[in-house]
Amino acid sequence: MRWSVARKPSTIKGLNCALSAEKGIESRKASVRSKVEHPFLIVKRRFKHVRTRYRGIEKNSCMLNVSFALANLTMCIFAGRLHLPAPSVA
Repeated sequence: MRWSVARKPSTIKGLNCALSAEKGIESRKASVRSKVEHPFLIVKRRFKHVRTRYRGIEKNSCMLNVSFALANLTMCIFAGRLHLPAPSVA
């Protein structure tokens, strides 16, 4: 895994046309960041793990795996991609 830091918006505005490839790279970084931050928002807000630090803590791995699996299900349900069966009345 390669970690990369996005540039500040003020430095991106200062790039000239010759560095349009650099602007594309920054756009891709922002796109990935937005896709990654959404599940973290769900885990932190819905499952009340607001003060949990995710990177480098081994003891939280099982709990976080389950939390992110539930976050994926939650996103699918709210997006309308997953339809839960109607409860049967016996």
